[in-house]
Amino acid sequence: MTVEVVTGTRRDVLLVPIAALLARPGGGYQVRLTGGSAVQVEPGRFDEGTGQVEIVRGLTAGQTVEVPAS
Repeated sequence: MTVEVVTGTRRDVLLVPIAALLARPGGGYQVRLTGGSAVQVEPGRFDEGTGQVEIVRGLTAGQTVEVPAS
């Protein structure tokens, strides 16, 4: 049996894998863009079920982030 609980839906959000978040010295988070530059981001809601996090500020649609190998 699978039970799925949805408490709300948000449209037009930017999602990245949680593993793409990197800690910034002094606090906060950043992601590394394809090509090597780091960009400070503000995460929103985390979805551990899908392994993704909403990015509220710092990225724009179409940018590609690197995900470190585990």
